[in-house]
Amino acid sequence: MSFFRNTTLVLLTCATSIGYAREAKLVRYPSYHQGRVAFTYLGDIWTADDNGANIQRITANPARDVYPRFSPDGKWIAFSSDRNGNLDVYIVPSEGGQAKQLTFHSADDSVLGWTPDSRNVLFSSNRGEDFMAKLYLVSIDGGMERSAGADMGVYASYSPDGKHLALNSKSQVYWRKYYRGAYNSDVEVMDVASAKFTNLTQDFDGMDTWPMWSTDGHIYFVSDREGNGLTNIWRVPERGGKAERVTSFKSGDVRWPSISSDGKTIVFEHDFGVMKMDVASRKVTPIKLNINAETEENLTEVRTFNSRVDDYDLAPSGRRIAFSIHGEIFTAPTEEGDAVQITDNPARDRQPRYSPDGKQIAYVSDRSGREEIYITAVDGSDEPHRVTDIDTLKFSFRWSPDSKAIAFVTSDDRLMRYDLESQQTTALTSSKYGQINGAVWSPDGKWLAYAKADQTRNTDVYLIPSNGGSEHKVTFDSYSEVNPRFSPDGKKLFFQRREGSFDSSAGNIATAQIYVVALERQDHDPDDPEERAEQAGPSSEEGAGVRRGGAQAQ
Repeated sequence: MSFFRNTTLVLLTCATSIGYAREAKLVRYPSYHQGRVAFTYLGDIWTADDNGANIQRITANPARDVYPRFSPDGKWIAFSSDRNGNLDVYIVPSEGGQAKQLTFHSADDSVLGWTPDSRNVLFSSNRGEDFMAKLYLVSIDGGMERSAGADMGVYASYSPDGKHLALNSKSQVYWRKYYRGAYNSDVEVMDVASAKFTNLTQDFDGMDTWPMWSTDGHIYFVSDREGNGLTNIWRVPERGGKAERVTSFKSGDVRWPSISSDGKTIVFEHDFGVMKMDVASRKVTPIKLNINAETEENLTEVRTFNSRVDDYDLAPSGRRIAFSIHGEIFTAPTEEGDAVQITDNPARDRQPRYSPDGKQIAYVSDRSGREEIYITAVDGSDEPHRVTDIDTLKFSFRWSPDSKAIAFVTSDDRLMRYDLESQQTTALTSSKYGQINGAVWSPDGKWLAYAKADQTRNTDVYLIPSNGGSEHKVTFDSYSEVNPRFSPDGKKLFFQRREGSFDSSAGNIATAQIYVVALERQDHDPDDPEERAEQAGPSSEEGAGVRRGGAQAQ
């Protein structure tokens, strides 16, 4: 069907025009300079006074602009942007203006800071020269970037005189809590002239990251050395010594800190907002940013998907089709008409199945925190109703012919039935030796057919009353029989028999044949040639002889 080759969906977002400023959340990567703070919001670079006033949007680009850092002289803001597909280093005047691209490599370049003379931008990049990222410098005048001197480097900060570099040569991702291993980060100091290294935090086997060199003789950093995954700002003397805790948060995470060029102020992320800390007094103050800005480029979002449909089901009328794509359920006409979005939530919704009466759609969703079966109206007009509440995965769910029940298989190898009227879930049978395969309803809804393994691990076909009762074994062969299907009149059961070895190294040719078994007692064997001959009457040859004989008698 051509519909699946190219599907265009128009998603309408429910939003109102914003006529007032609101406090911005998820403000990222703050940087500080003489009463001004730079940060990323809505994928662009902004600046504001540290009291939240005089907010200015510095960049406005569909790309992602991140990691802003003021130059020590305050004239520039360096940042990383993926305007050309990957993160490159850019600079822009701190009061706004045209951004200038400084790096052009295909690897991601993450801005970390500046040299003290404001002439070079310091950044980290993994360009395939080694298994870890390295530290680089690039001039604001352009030209080729050059190594900052360390063989490895993820985060770094220059000393005020530029003669030393505090760095993390390696680091685990910042959001991975409780990590203790080879990628633990330590604060090291590199002598730029001699390229000699000193480890200042090797006493702790954990996270000591984002080093920031101050003017008070200390290097500040973020650490989880208190335990329980809690992060705070700590400091250690620049020549080595005992680490000292600076902030005392009891919840939340300290992330992406940076220190001003005069070493007096540190700004950082905490609980989805931005905090400012005075280094001398250690006083922490939140910076509230009330921003009046559109949060969407357009209230209508048009997406084109090509061959991205996860699963689908045809409506009983044949006029519409339900399908899941990018975690949402849609329906669309099989010929002409509009697509309708049935679900719209952050969870993943999949495996839509029409009820036989065409009034409801059942599907699997993880909106509760684990995958359960839900039911909603075929037009999505009502609130979805959760059918199951079982801590297992659900497979092969099917509607009963009267649309009043759903049968499904669980990952703990049980066949279950849910009744819509009583809202009760019943376990019909289970398997000791593997998953139950292909449960299907009989046309009259009184039976369920399925396949399950025995102690030899061969599978046989079974029948069980749909309301519960004893199961009946249908096949008894030494081969595996799977995928049972009822005939339209319910009198026969078709299934697939797997013969031979499916292991190519065994030298056998595997085959899968379709077989059928009658579910009603028969007076004769329909496969007996003699029985078929008697039912057909005289053969064509005998009939021809009679005709020939009659002609000769005349």
